[in-house]
Amino acid sequence: MRPVTVSLRLTTADPNGICASQTMAAAGDLIINGVLGFDDKKAYLGVAAAVRITSAGDDTGITFTVYGTDNWGGNVFETVTGASGGTVDTVTTFETVSRIITSGTTAGNVEAGTAEDDNSISTAATITGASGLAIDGVAIQNAKMYGVATLVPAQVVKIASAGNDSGITFTVYGRDAQGTPISEAITGSNGGTATGTTLFTEVIAVSAGSRPVDVMTVGVAGNLDSICESKRPAAAGHIVFNGVGCELFARHVSIASGGDESDITFTVKGLDRAGLALSEEITGPSSNTVKGVKNFSVVHTVRSSGVVGNAVTVGSADEADLALTGIDRYTTKTSYHIIRSSDADFSSRLGLTAEDVQAGDKDEYTATYIFPNGWQVVDEYNALDGSASALRLSVRSHVLGTVSMTVLSPAI
Repeated sequence: MRPVTVSLRLTTADPNGICASQTMAAAGDLIINGVLGFDDKKAYLGVAAAVRITSAGDDTGITFTVYGTDNWGGNVFETVTGASGGTVDTVTTFETVSRIITSGTTAGNVEAGTAEDDNSISTAATITGASGLAIDGVAIQNAKMYGVATLVPAQVVKIASAGNDSGITFTVYGRDAQGTPISEAITGSNGGTATGTTLFTEVIAVSAGSRPVDVMTVGVAGNLDSICESKRPAAAGHIVFNGVGCELFARHVSIASGGDESDITFTVKGLDRAGLALSEEITGPSSNTVKGVKNFSVVHTVRSSGVVGNAVTVGSADEADLALTGIDRYTTKTSYHIIRSSDADFSSRLGLTAEDVQAGDKDEYTATYIFPNGWQVVDEYNALDGSASALRLSVRSHVLGTVSMTVLSPAI
């Protein structure tokens, strides 16, 4: 078997990057309003629901056609006649809504949502002619889990500041063209752009020596926010990546609260590392932070099962798992090398399963694992005796750095 090398490339976790602090008066979808959020031009509902269209005027002479998908991911649509100074609900339930088309001009403002939130899909607007409602409600917000930024060709890093950050040192961590870990200290600017001199092919972290005075961005020439979009970090330390130049990297979801919400179940829905639908139920925190075990690359919705009286935040956790690496299950010895970057600040653990995950009998979340060496903070060079069908590398307490695993069966 040829060596197989996989890498785990997390960036700084953000405990409120998906949902900033909020409460819930009843069961429903939390608003995705953290810095990891992006507008997908499609509305996502935490549970499939009828679409409610509210008309301020008499719209009984026109129709509204709603397009989207159901809870199985199948394409669905329904046409309903407008209401007169009231609401009309579809019979069909939608989990996503991509378009709402009118057959003519509305008599006044219309909005679209659900019984829980009547403008979560489209906010109030008057439509002229046969046209579409803007899908611009809070349900269009998703959150991405961002990984490192790759720069091709190698480039210097630029930091743009809206305020006077000339007294702040920003430290950029990454890799050069040879893959060697490097770093550079860049002094901030006073309302301008500070430019480094070191060529990076990969940026894995940017740390501020103290809190920036105002919003700031991190990027490269021609795209000053390609690594970090405009924000003012809450404190000194590592800045959360959320730019278009960053890769997606699936990781766990965290939920935190200063109160007891352990009687609430939070259902997270989104996409896994392969872009397939993924869902997880996480029991709420009790004056602490709880973390899921599934790896999301995109979060579409976070839904509470009931009233959330204490403010909660939802974010990207400081832990993740790589996809399973399949090996020859009939081989009695498998060698693996786990190599941490020289700037690594995290724990890593190898999981081994003998179950036939390659045949689809189990997946990464239902397989049973053994952990021969437990959590480690050093490189590992080992051989495993006994058959196995797959290995999985996990990271927790991530602050900085990357890790790679090379697997060869039989032994190298």
